[in-house]
Amino acid sequence: MREDQAMSPPEESAPYQLLPPLTPTEFEALKADIQARGVQVAIEFDEHGNVLDGHHRLRACREIGLKRFPRVVRAGMTDDEKREHALALNAHRRHLTRADRRRLVADLRELGWSIRRIAAATSTSVGTVTADLSVVQIRTPGVVVGSDGKQYKASRPRRPTSVLVTTERQQQAASEALVALGERAPAAHTDLRRLERLRRDQRSAEARQASRDASRPLIGGAEIRHCSIRDLTIPPGAVSLVLTDPPYSGADVQAGIYRDLAEFAGRVLAPGGWLVAYSPTMFLPQVLTDLSTSGLTYWWQYVIVFPQHPVQQRTRALASAYRSVVVFRQPGDTSLPAFTVDVLPGAGRAKDTSHPWQQAAGETRPLIEALTEPGDFVVDPFCGTGSFGLDATGLGRRFIGADIDAGHVDLARSRLADGSAGPSRRTTDEPAGR
Repeated sequence: MREDQAMSPPEESAPYQLLPPLTPTEFEALKADIQARGVQVAIEFDEHGNVLDGHHRLRACREIGLKRFPRVVRAGMTDDEKREHALALNAHRRHLTRADRRRLVADLRELGWSIRRIAAATSTSVGTVTADLSVVQIRTPGVVVGSDGKQYKASRPRRPTSVLVTTERQQQAASEALVALGERAPAAHTDLRRLERLRRDQRSAEARQASRDASRPLIGGAEIRHCSIRDLTIPPGAVSLVLTDPPYSGADVQAGIYRDLAEFAGRVLAPGGWLVAYSPTMFLPQVLTDLSTSGLTYWWQYVIVFPQHPVQQRTRALASAYRSVVVFRQPGDTSLPAFTVDVLPGAGRAKDTSHPWQQAAGETRPLIEALTEPGDFVVDPFCGTGSFGLDATGLGRRFIGADIDAGHVDLARSRLADGSAGPSRRTTDEPAGR
């Protein structure tokens, strides 16, 4: 069989197409990109010719008449493993509406997946999956299968909450918190401090929800978009600085998140523009390799130190007291930026009664000031809750941020609407092993 006649299933046969189809506009944009640049990510098939990943790319190739494109054939996986593999490849690429996500969560639950397994596969939290399942009508399975392949009971009887206090005032505070939290209160034994922390988080979330209004203008004309880095459309060569803190677990790095970042930055940066990316020290060699794949040139490494809050790295028997921040540059301009020191103080945590883990803003301001001028265009394709956007707009730079998590997008818009430092995405450094 010739290479251009490799088997592929009929378009209507898509047992592993778990995510909703692209809209006509999205599909036409994908097709135009493939026509211009070819297939950038290999289309994956199983040993029987079923498409595991790339249904829309395959359809676009058929419509264009393109017969030679990168393909991968994977064998030896069960149906369940194929579904999990397909989800893992697409979790950080696709932007799902809340309704789409709920349908996907419901489908996986009916297949007998545990809540934790669904959360891991869809890159959401256990709380989000639980909330999604509470508003959809499905038959709850009696037994579910976890990520470890073992079977568990789908639900367990809830244990009553118990709080030990010593004064009447503490008793009243515990009672008020338990009534307000309802089923969100932790099961079994807990303490008053934890209840008060949960209640503060609940009040903060309620306040954000009440004040959220998509029509509110953001400071400095900033934009926050709900999309993945692959769907973030920016005019080529328009950006002076891509400043970002990507998700960087070992799984994220292996899935190619820094290769996606390099491709994006290589496309949108102006000649001489900068890419500044927070990076996991554990996987720094792989990160540097991946960021070098799209023509960008390595410039330097900064470190942001936080000696008061070291994070244990058990697999290396050490406590890490700094973050790695790597800098790459788009060729085309040899001028030097403003002088900086490559060791920067970490911003640490800001105290706020509504959010005890809130991080102070301003950590990236020295880099933004050194590498850009007022009015320059700064983009963060993994913006989280918008901390870098606050720094950029506060220095008179134009800003566009994007994130695949709807909750992060809502909070980032709220913070950039009123200039609030608000709660940020991380506290100090990544968890051990990242």
